[in-house]
Amino acid sequence: MKIHAIYLDGGPALTETIQNDALEKRKEFLKTSLSAPAGQANFLVTKSSQDSLKSQGVIPQTDAIEVITMSKPTQGALATALLPIELIDSDEPVLLIPTNSVVDPKALSEFVSKMVKDGVAAGALLFKSDNPGYSYARIHNNRVIEFIEKKVVGDMATTGVFYFRDKVTLLESAKWAFVNSQITNSQFFVAPSLNYVLTSGQEVGFSQIDEAKYEHI
Repeated sequence: MKIHAIYLDGGPALTETIQNDALEKRKEFLKTSLSAPAGQANFLVTKSSQDSLKSQGVIPQTDAIEVITMSKPTQGALATALLPIELIDSDEPVLLIPTNSVVDPKALSEFVSKMVKDGVAAGALLFKSDNPGYSYARIHNNRVIEFIEKKVVGDMATTGVFYFRDKVTLLESAKWAFVNSQITNSQFFVAPSLNYVLTSGQEVGFSQIDEAKYEHI
């Protein structure tokens, strides 16, 4: 099995000439996230160039990470996640990972292993929160029944880490979200697209991470 990990960096391009606390924090998070890539094939979708990221020490000098530089902004993380889709094997799992947060690598590995073992079509890594800035999973009888964006409908928020059994599941989920205008604040987020999986009668699995093992900008 070959896990394809897509790291999503939605901020402005990182350059050596522009430095401030926010950008330095982003660099730190990027470097931490990419220091131990989660997949056997790893992609970083970003507005920054590969040469710039390497020169700043943000990504390894090796080719462990393939950088996909966006020529223009997309309309949200879901759209961004599709940019390297042609480079992904059809029948292998896809993991989406935001770079504005850091998840403990062991917890990330355990999440993927559980989703594969459980044979679910998709999965979400969750943590306890009451912050309306996150997306939330509505859970009943220990099963996810709905995802809601930017609205507290329970105590389990998404970390932004999502699993798809294969790229077809990701593509079908995205297509459903686009056609049905699953848009919030003019953006297509990933979490609502998993409602396609649920409405098609498939299961969305989940794991919970301890807040101590999750850091968000």
